[in-house]
Amino acid sequence: MGEQSASRLEGDRYQHLYSWYLILDLLDPAKRVERVWLEHPYAGAADDVTVHPQQPSMQAASYYQIKWHVDHRDGYSMSTLIARGKDSASLLEKLWNSWNLLRETGAVEIWLVSNWASAPGDLLGSLIRGREWRLKEYLLTAGPRSRQGSWRQQWKAHLQADETDFAAFYRSLRFRLGFASIEDLNEMVDQKMRSLGLKWGEGPRGMVIDQVRSWIEEGCKKKIITSGLERNPKPSLTLGVS
Repeated sequence: MGEQSASRLEGDRYQHLYSWYLILDLLDPAKRVERVWLEHPYAGAADDVTVHPQQPSMQAASYYQIKWHVDHRDGYSMSTLIARGKDSASLLEKLWNSWNLLRETGAVEIWLVSNWASAPGDLLGSLIRGREWRLKEYLLTAGPRSRQGSWRQQWKAHLQADETDFAAFYRSLRFRLGFASIEDLNEMVDQKMRSLGLKWGEGPRGMVIDQVRSWIEEGCKKKIITSGLERNPKPSLTLGVS
């Protein structure tokens, strides 16, 4: 039980750190972010943190599921993504359900961010474009008797999706796998805070993690962080909410 509790706490810390890392983009005009929503109530499984652009017609909104694993005994693969639990949907089904909830709102990206990498030698790793985490088109265009075509048919059947919807969903996916450890993420957050003129280091980082947790606990509009974010050494006192 103690190990499970420690795992949950580490997972929460990882999610809150990554959320804050994205929230800081509100201070960067080049990012053109209007608001960041923590635990979006209408995004299904892709609700951990969502980033909404100032110009939705020109830039997709990004919806994130953040998954933390305490060690690297395993990795993601074409088959593990469609593996169902005893009483639960597969990870791919959860992302598919999120996409179906959000598709009518405009252009969306459905992100899976995890410290687990793709399994060595599995097709999944060869599909992920390192440049921007999109999935390569050849899964959609491969012949039905090829390895890629076979997996396309399996994924489609698993989701009970037609060709058009599956292609649109597939193109919305972003798999940022093998992402940073908690220590790496600490450094990334510190670097971003420092570059934006904010205090950084263990103390300020602890403050913002507590603030993110507080916003989530308070709920409702407190979870919507707006572009009213100010440059201040004490961001927990000045972050704007809608």
